Amino acid sequence: AEALTNAGVLVFDAMSPVLEGMEDRGSTAQADGQGRLDLAETVLALDAAQPALASAEAELGRAEDLQLELEKKSLSPRLGRLLDLTGRYLPLLRAGVGAAQLAPALLGANGPRTYLILAQNDDERRPTGGWISGLGLLTVEQGRVSEVNFLDSWMVDNLQVPHEIPPESMYRTLWAEIWLFRDANWSPDFPTSAQVAEDILRRDQGIVVDGVIAVDQRALQLMVGALQPLYVESSGDPVNASNVLTFVRQAWAEPQEGVTLAEGWGEWVTHRKDFMSDLTGAMLQRVQERPESVDLSRLGRSLLQSLQERHVLLYLHDPEAAALLASQRWDGGIVTE
Repeated sequence: AEALTNAGVLVFDAMSPVLEGMEDRGSTAQADGQGRLDLAETVLALDAAQPALASAEAELGRAEDLQLELEKKSLSPRLGRLLDLTGRYLPLLRAGVGAAQLAPALLGANGPRTYLILAQNDDERRPTGGWISGLGLLTVEQGRVSEVNFLDSWMVDNLQVPHEIPPESMYRTLWAEIWLFRDANWSPDFPTSAQVAEDILRRDQGIVVDGVIAVDQRALQLMVGALQPLYVESSGDPVNASNVLTFVRQAWAEPQEGVTLAEGWGEWVTHRKDFMSDLTGAMLQRVQERPESVDLSRLGRSLLQSLQERHVLLYLHDPEAAALLASQRWDGGIVTE
């Protein structure tokens, strides 16, 4: 109880500026409909709160150790029930504090960060979650998304430069003679697959990133469900958790049989993945332009579930952030160079 109380006080004091800012912006939004989530202010406040958050994490770790010791003992039914509640909510609290510690570094508090997003289509299974159907390049600085672009995965490949021979297992399975970006995640070890994706992107397009985020269709459902309804430019109906996969599959569906190149086949090939930018833009707009309409608790639970169930995999070059991810068991892999 002492450890939890100490942690609670530390977290409350550290997060008060952030919570007060959110409350003020929420009041402004209700008054004039123009409230915005100022992520830059939030990131700066979280950056300043790092010492207190680190102390809170230490107290929560102590509480967890003490709880494990208590579980070995014979307890009264009443105390056992209280301990069960602690066991249920303590990991969530630790996850929240861990996220607050990670956020400044990941969101570019000390300079822009660019991440490679692998859009994995699990309709075609691959070891880390699905075939790489598309990719995104997301740049954040001071908490703001300064640039985001999505491409079809085949657009990365530059066949004018030498390519590696794929692993023997890939050759036997796919008859692939060169290793292309869409097959970068052939290894079940995510750090290995993430490094291959980075290497191909650097070699073929000259783009260097600060980490890799792999996302599958279940993660997309969870995120859309937390932000629904979303009004997407390329969809006639609002997009929600129940219809987002139908929307995605219809967007990339091939033209009907008999359609010639002149009639639109080439247009389809060029624009079949445009929905990724449209959907991401709608999600970002909802969070940044209409924060008062976002259920932050549901969004946080969706993110945590995606991480815990490995629907989202992270690979980072920042050693401190990587260590925090590993301590929370969120990492799909870490790099510490």
